[in-house]
Amino acid sequence: MSSDILDVLILGGGLSGLSAGNYLFDHNIKNFLILEARDRVGGRTCTINYKEHPVDIGGAYVGPFQNRILRLAREFNIRTYRINYKGKNVLTLSNGYRSEYSGLIPTSIGVFALLDLNYLLCRTQELCEQISNLTPWSNENLALKYDQMTVEDWLQTLAETDEAKDVYRAAARTILCVEPSEVSMFAWLSYVNNGLGIMRLCEIDNGAQERKFYGGSQQISDRLCEKLGDNRVLLNHVVKHVEWSSTENLVKITCDNNKIFSCRHLIIALAPSLYKTIQFEPELPPKKREATERMYMGSIIKTITVFERPFWKENGFSGSILDTSKVSQPVIFSYDDSSDEHQFYAIMGFIVADSSRQWAKQTRDERRQAVCEQYARAFQCNDMLTGCRDYIEQDWSAEQFSGGCYTDIMPKEVLSSLREQLSASCGNNGQLIFAGTELATRFSGYMDGAVQSGERAAFEVLTKYLKINDENLSLKWIEEEPVDDREECRSPDINKLMYGPSKIEMLLPKASTVKSILKITSIGLVGCVAMMIKSRFF
Repeated sequence: MSSDILDVLILGGGLSGLSAGNYLFDHNIKNFLILEARDRVGGRTCTINYKEHPVDIGGAYVGPFQNRILRLAREFNIRTYRINYKGKNVLTLSNGYRSEYSGLIPTSIGVFALLDLNYLLCRTQELCEQISNLTPWSNENLALKYDQMTVEDWLQTLAETDEAKDVYRAAARTILCVEPSEVSMFAWLSYVNNGLGIMRLCEIDNGAQERKFYGGSQQISDRLCEKLGDNRVLLNHVVKHVEWSSTENLVKITCDNNKIFSCRHLIIALAPSLYKTIQFEPELPPKKREATERMYMGSIIKTITVFERPFWKENGFSGSILDTSKVSQPVIFSYDDSSDEHQFYAIMGFIVADSSRQWAKQTRDERRQAVCEQYARAFQCNDMLTGCRDYIEQDWSAEQFSGGCYTDIMPKEVLSSLREQLSASCGNNGQLIFAGTELATRFSGYMDGAVQSGERAAFEVLTKYLKINDENLSLKWIEEEPVDDREECRSPDINKLMYGPSKIEMLLPKASTVKSILKITSIGLVGCVAMMIKSRFF
């Protein structure tokens, strides 16, 4: 480095920290370091080599409008491919009922349950569109009402059928990796708004899970690390102590290997729940401490079950399961994760929330057996028991430097309490600046959100504190990065950011309304028949 005193030090070598470093590097700030606790970069993205085939055991999926992560992929010539979702999907309810369906919505649950589920999705979309992704707390009426209830509380007051409740719960579990009873309804609405709509978060086609990266997602972090240079990214550096000040100019950072660094600005690219793993002197401001004490990571075991052949495809199935049984079966949701090119036939399954916590108590072999049995029942193919070639899993809750996945969640009354203080910098002249996908204003919890928050933190350092914004270099923050003309991962309508239920679906009545109409109609019909009989025979 050019000096013993760094302009910027970045804690965390995940996508957020590396994106911050990349932004500084591209704007000619070279006096910085990135400290990463692990022996690799990538954070919550992790790609392993399985018999010459890349397997993502961390964050993997990408979709339209995730333009920042897609921009980085284009820079390194990393292309995307659509995941397979052709064929029949399987729904298994908590009462043991199994059915098959096509598309996103399980139509097999019955007309009234479908109307009820549609009403819940439409109401979610209506509410989330009343929130600003930049300042969700600014809608004080919505915050006051919905930050005092959980998603489960909301379901109990609004849903009319058990089947619709079960499906909605399963969707929320899959997206957040916690039970609906754990997360604030207001935080959930903010998350949906941030992710551009309930259908965007749930769908494959034109949704957040449309594609994966050839070669795996971790290679983006690897390539960023190569670009910045190994001398700027230091692995196996676990930060234990940060000494900062509201009056002094420098920050002092101490690692568990006793290495000490000094810098003018420290970008902390970690999930808020991990702030408490570092001793800050003095303590962080009260709202930061509240965040690290009350926010926590979702629970997930990501599984990839490898088979001799694509048995599910041969039987006309897509490989997708939606299971609402909570813990009796391990996998809540699954996707086909195969590669015909590599003769790699696999199903990726998420074990999340309470299911993850319970099944983590079992052995790996017990989980493998349970997952294979679940797939064999769901896809009605006993060959999936005998034809299982291998089983790969990653329990992110047991990962020391993440503590879970995909993201920190907010219980009741956290978001409306923290407000802008969650992402606000602190210290003299912006000594501590915070990043991480949790702080993103678009696609929080996703790889794209990690890139956005890292670049935003670096932009803040450059323009507010290092003050390089002069007549020769005018930087402007772009809140919604436009879709690049070269991008193959794009929505059919690039001018429509939000993706919710259709106009027709938004007009459909509640299940109880239809029941009332049918009841009134049947009573009227019986009355008419009675009048006809009376007039004819009496």
